[in-house]
Amino acid sequence: MKNRVLKAAAAFAALTVSSQAFASNLITNGGFDDVSIAAIGTAYPGLVSPFINVPNFVYPGSPGGPGTIGSWTFTNGPIQPSGFPDGGAGLVGTPPSAGSSFQGPAALSPTQYAFVQDQGALSQTFNSALAGATTLTFDIAGRGLSGHGSEQVEALLNGVLIGSGTTKDNQPFQLVTLSGTLNAGSNTLEFLGLTTSTDQTAFFENVSVAAVPEPSTWAMMILGFATLGFISYRRKNKVALGAA
Repeated sequence: MKNRVLKAAAAFAALTVSSQAFASNLITNGGFDDVSIAAIGTAYPGLVSPFINVPNFVYPGSPGGPGTIGSWTFTNGPIQPSGFPDGGAGLVGTPPSAGSSFQGPAALSPTQYAFVQDQGALSQTFNSALAGATTLTFDIAGRGLSGHGSEQVEALLNGVLIGSGTTKDNQPFQLVTLSGTLNAGSNTLEFLGLTTSTDQTAFFENVSVAAVPEPSTWAMMILGFATLGFISYRRKNKVALGAA
């Protein structure tokens, strides 16, 4: 009896460790809350209206800004004849629900999220210990301001298109799952806006890229399943012998 319990505990531990390894997120600040909009406004006074409105929104890549904040790089669209860029990327916050300027859904984790507007771009470069298949997950929503929520977006991993779509007006956050391939070493995830000159916006939350499991993780997972299978077999065999 004691031996069986120990085997079951070992199997559970193996499965627990492996599930944690599979769930490891290579993205830093996937919820976009590491640096508040208020802190950005204080640190970079060169960001002025219409590129920042504390605490509702900020375009970090605009004139006077750093471009990269909280591990994410925010890139504006091309400059128009008006002198302003065709959209951009940045952060939106509360209250209420991304403010009256953007009118998005309530933040999921916990007060801010990112936006891509028109031809703006949002990206992060990160490292992976191993090369191999990965899963990208994120929540995406459309702008609540009527006629401004239909943003066309592409997701690229290391320059390879892994998904695309268009948000809708008033679309709540919806989970998206995509598959891609990681390099050993440096990798870049990009969300690119494709809509031109119509002030469309998509919102992003909870971005995650799963780590490629180590060989030892696979071994532990296989051992765990094998042990559980053996315990199940022994249990069924004993029940059958007892019934006979």
